[in-house]
Amino acid sequence: MGPDTAKEEIRERTDLVDLISQYVELRQAGRNWKGLCPFHQEKTPSFNVNREAHFWKCFGCGAGGDAFSFVQRIENLAFPEAMKFLADRVGVTWEVDPGHRQARDEREEVLSANDVAMHWFREQLAGQAGVAGRAYLESRGLDADTIERFNIGFAPAKWDGLLQHLMGRGIGEERALRAALARRSERGSVYDVFRNRIVFPITDVVGRIVGFGGRAMDPEDPAKYLNSPETLVFKKSRTFFGLDLARRMIGELGHAVVVEGYMDVVALAQYGVDHCVATLGTALTEEHAKILSRYTSEIVLVYDDDEAGIQAVLRSVRVFEGLPAAVKVAPLRDGKDPDDYIREFGTDAFRELLDDRIGLVEYRLRTIFDQYRDEGAEGRTNAAREAADVLGDIPDIARRQALVGWAADAWAGPDVARAARLEEALLREMERRARSTAPAERDSWERVLVNKGIQYGRGKPGGGRRLSRHEWLEQQRQRDQSLAAINIARWGGHAPESPLSPVSTDFISDSLSSITSPLVQSAQRRERLMLTAMLERAEVAALVLQLLRPDDMLLGSHRDIATCVADAREDEAGVPNLADAMERLSVNEELFATAIDLATAEGDYDMDAVMEDVKLIREAKLLGGENVPGFKADRKYKATPEPVEAREKDESLADIEKQVREGLADGTLTMDSELYKRYMDIRRRLHGIGELPMWDFD
Repeated sequence: MGPDTAKEEIRERTDLVDLISQYVELRQAGRNWKGLCPFHQEKTPSFNVNREAHFWKCFGCGAGGDAFSFVQRIENLAFPEAMKFLADRVGVTWEVDPGHRQARDEREEVLSANDVAMHWFREQLAGQAGVAGRAYLESRGLDADTIERFNIGFAPAKWDGLLQHLMGRGIGEERALRAALARRSERGSVYDVFRNRIVFPITDVVGRIVGFGGRAMDPEDPAKYLNSPETLVFKKSRTFFGLDLARRMIGELGHAVVVEGYMDVVALAQYGVDHCVATLGTALTEEHAKILSRYTSEIVLVYDDDEAGIQAVLRSVRVFEGLPAAVKVAPLRDGKDPDDYIREFGTDAFRELLDDRIGLVEYRLRTIFDQYRDEGAEGRTNAAREAADVLGDIPDIARRQALVGWAADAWAGPDVARAARLEEALLREMERRARSTAPAERDSWERVLVNKGIQYGRGKPGGGRRLSRHEWLEQQRQRDQSLAAINIARWGGHAPESPLSPVSTDFISDSLSSITSPLVQSAQRRERLMLTAMLERAEVAALVLQLLRPDDMLLGSHRDIATCVADAREDEAGVPNLADAMERLSVNEELFATAIDLATAEGDYDMDAVMEDVKLIREAKLLGGENVPGFKADRKYKATPEPVEAREKDESLADIEKQVREGLADGTLTMDSELYKRYMDIRRRLHGIGELPMWDFD
């Protein structure tokens, strides 16, 4: 057999409880076995082993994995040696492809060199060479537990201290160079990259050390912070500091906090804010954004309260436009960075800061207004021009229109007359840009409207029956809303056929589409609990997959995990084999780590809640529209010809939407409320009931 088949066979034959029991005293606790973690000091057991799904997880230090990763860590072996160790234990042999083995071995060599370096840095911090380093960390308020949790170390000022240690462990110069732990000078000599620095190990999402960051001890050093160069295992545009430790809490809390530096992450974690990550000396990239959006639907930027911090936020705006996650900003005050802020004001104050977060667009507008606030009429004109640029980037029609009024109020404060003047200036600037559009393009928009069946008059469209008064009024409302949106979309550069065109989607599907609405956030929490139950109990997985397709889930990582469960081998009753599902998940280490977080989460799941949870997830998907991660605008549903009748004179969908939105926000409205059911009934009719029974909950 080949190595991949052998790996699966080894995993299947290995009893993980028996294996780990050779190193850890385990006691059964429900579906899991628990004990004291062998990888960090603890008094209360937080180390969990699941025999059926073949994984282990420590909630104290965040380590986790399968039989292979356990043996690697406990025996200090590279993957090939760990695989051979387990193969000999269960009697499996295989043939190895030389090319595949070489590529894997090169990565393992870099990873193992990094691991040796991390332990050496930690030894230096604890010894005589680390006196100054320990004093610095103490001055920053870090305690011993935090230093151990993040494996913080120290690199002495010696030019080849680490290199000599590596060579003593059988790791030569060339391997140290490939791992970016050493550099070669122009004269050919090889020396350590990190010298006289506090060293922070940088890990990937599953906790492997892929690089290092160093903070200079010498205040005259021009490079205050230094990161490892990119290697086979380290790509700055795809790596966050602290994500392996923060990943679980990000999923539980429903949002991730992004800060600028290692010390911000470390300090916030020490104060109990455990869902923070940092980029590594680079601006936030699209790859960064996509990675975080797999774990959460909301990302909060908390950057330093200085000019550089503000510019970092503004650079991040366009990175996140069009991506699944909603991005917000929690502006710091008094010139603080996150580290200083939480030390001075405390955890509660920092959490209040996060609670007051605002959208990126609102942040951009506030920045513009602060710049021009005291410049009179000229400033008002410049503010309107730049604000119009910001508003033109928003594809969501309802949100864009609401932000015009919000922008005017934010500019004016309590001065109502001033707010009216700015709103007028904004609308005038938008109208000016709309009128500058070429006539041919305006005609193309008109043709799209006609093709969509939105036209004047009460004639017989397509030779059909004469429209009722209600249908005619609804048609005119759609046309008026379309034309208003087109005036903004035209100068924004959106073609009629583009995905961002207001006539390419259902206009009425936008007003409750914020993915941070209480309904959608609740659905994501229930989806997480449901997926946890699916990974624990095969009968739950079978039931859920009968009712909900993996593609219907809200978060990308949840969809991928559910797909692996759905693709797993089934028994005669159609129940998926969870061990096979975990094997499929293990192919993607990042996905496997997320699945372990879910599968070992605390709490029981009530089978009777499945139908309600499926309903909630589907409705969140419908309400979320394009703003819900993974939603596809090309709906597979047929529109229903049945008209939606108003119950009261002059009743409008906008009024109903406003009441529902406010009720959901303040908790006075539930899914069982008549108003909510009325609203969803209208939305389903306008959206189309469709060929699939997914909206038919009765």
